Order: sequence, then structure tokens, then C-alpha cells
Amino acid sequence: MNAVVAQEASRQVLNRLYRALMPFDEPELRQLLRSDGFVLTPLADGVCIGIDEVIEDLRRWCGALGDRGERLQLRSAGVVTGVSPSGTAVWLFDRVTAAATRAGEGVCGIEIRVTALLVYDAEWRVAAAYWSVPYETQEQQDRVKATGKLVPGIEFPQNAGSSTNAAAELLAAALAEPRLLPDLYAMDSSHVTIGSVADEVFLGPAGHAAWSEFVQFVDSFELRGPMRGATVGSDAAWLAANIDVGQPPTPYRFFYVWARYQEGWRICISHDAVTRDPFTAGAPTP
Repeated sequence: MNAVVAQEASRQVLNRLYRALMPFDEPELRQLLRSDGFVLTPLADGVCIGIDEVIEDLRRWCGALGDRGERLQLRSAGVVTGVSPSGTAVWLFDRVTAAATRAGEGVCGIEIRVTALLVYDAEWRVAAAYWSVPYETQEQQDRVKATGKLVPGIEFPQNAGSSTNAAAELLAAALAEPRLLPDLYAMDSSHVTIGSVADEVFLGPAGHAAWSEFVQFVDSFELRGPMRGATVGSDAAWLAANIDVGQPPTPYRFFYVWARYQEGWRICISHDAVTRDPFTAGAPTP
């Protein structure tokens, strides 16, 4: 499939998904998600496996706003997209302002990072995604960690079958020898590396450069529980991992999108974050 057509189609799916969230339009949401879809959320227990769990989780978030007499408004800051070599998978990153409104007036708002892998199979649908809430500064995140309130994400259930995907083996080897991590990152302009702090968004080669610098100072990366992932189509994959980084460890949750190029599998989306409740993170709308 033509890359431009694939990217435009994926943006349309994302826009439809945003519009379907409030009011909660379950039939439309089910049209946009794969039946085996996987979604991570900002909460420690925010692991949704299969379309029914994803739908129920979205219903709970929208219902919580409705119970408060509020409505959700989403404003995109611009979507970054990339396409697998075959044109049958698209990855995307969006930085979204999520605002709660009551009687047409803004109540509070937060920044949300959204990453996703979409795959084409008669229609474009979301195969896996992660939405997280960044901390405003590293100092703020460190203060929360120092109080013991940075809650680790729950461990993922083991994938059915003998292995997650080829990407999992590459990642596990690199975590054991961190100097190998930067070379797993794709260098093209559609690659995105996202951290847990608001200013940690690195596009294209900047992601490789950021990891090259990071592993010079941090050499402790410990998997916590099994990874979970899947290969979709012929040349794309997603992978989720709980990784404790540094000493004392910070409990990060990572979501990766990989594509298979001539030189092998490379990371095209790297999205890490720590758990944070969106309702307590929201700032009053000015």
C-alpha cells in the first residue's frame, strides 16, 4: 500500500477514535480496534488484553467523567506517523491536550502522550497502544519517587505460545548489555522516542543520540516479569515491557513498535513512562 495513503488512513482512524470517546460510542470504537488489541494506560493496573477489556476500560474512564458532570475534549498537537516497508502497518505518536469541561467551561486539563500500531486487514485498526501522562519535570518525578509513591506497573500475563516475537529476544539481549540498546533504534525521521517527563520527546536520529548518551551513565536495566507482544503483518511488531532502570530503580513501563528492514528489526516507537493517575495530575484550566 502507498505510504502516503496508509498514513492518511491511520490519522483518520485516530480522529474517529477521539470523536467516539465522548459521548461513548461503543459500536464505533469496536470498528476501530482489533479483536486481539492490547492497550496500556497510565495506571499501575492499566493493562487491557483483547477488545472487550479495552472497551470496558474506556467506558470506565468516560463514565468517571460523566459521573462528575463533565465531558472530555481532546486537542491534538500534531501526529507523527511512520509506515512499515510493506505498507501494511503504521505507527503513530500524538501529543494530546485532554480537557474536562462542565457546562461548556474548562475544569481541568492534562497532556497525554498516545502511541499506537495500526495494521491493515481489509480495514485499518489499532493493534496495540499506550497512553500515558508525563510529569512536568524530572525533579517532580524524583520527588514522588522519593516518597515511595511511584507505584510499579503490574506484571504482564505470559503470552500464549513459546515466544513473544523476535523483537523480544533482541531487547532482552540489549538490556543485559546496555551499550547495544542505541543501535536497536531506527534513525529515520518517523522514529519517535518518548520519556516520562514533558520535554522528553526525541524525533528521528535524536532518539538514537539520547539513548547513546543515557547508557553512558546508566547501566542497570532489569526486566520485571514477562514481556508481552506480537508480530502483526509481515514486518511490524509491538512489545510491552516493565523495566526497572538505574539504582535505586525507577519502575518504567515501555511500549515499543518495531519494523523489519533489510538490516533487521529496529525500534520505530519507544514510549516509556511511569504510572500516574490522570485525575490527580490534572491542572485547573485557566
